[in-house]
Amino acid sequence: MPDSIHYDAGKKRLLAGQGYVENVGPAVWLYEVSGKQVLLQWFSYRKANRERPIIGDRRTPSPLGGIQPDRWLAENTTELINVLNVLGCLVDLEPAQAALLESVCTGPAISAEELRVAGAFEAQAQLRRGVTMSVGPGLFDTADM
Repeated sequence: MPDSIHYDAGKKRLLAGQGYVENVGPAVWLYEVSGKQVLLQWFSYRKANRERPIIGDRRTPSPLGGIQPDRWLAENTTELINVLNVLGCLVDLEPAQAALLESVCTGPAISAEELRVAGAFEAQAQLRRGVTMSVGPGLFDTADM
């Protein structure tokens, strides 16, 4: 069971214990969500030593936390490959996301008056009054239901 994960930028290789995955781009390795490096966070729940320091008044961990596999499971490899693929797709989407954000931020603003005339505030007012609105079939509704 591996207890460490590292990245070899020169070889673009992700090393987990004695195993490795090749062709992992640096942006995938460094990908963060809410300030946390995704791969490090993912691995922290699958490594051999999962102990966490007790901080403040927090209760001690449950003994159930000690029940874990004694070896790296095939499912872990499958999950890791899936996480790497998803992160790769997210990295690939970043330029399009940045362009969309720029377009929204620099595009024309809609005034409150235009929204009022279009009825955008009426839906919110009806919800406050408890009026149920019918908006048509849902995303997963089918004609034969």
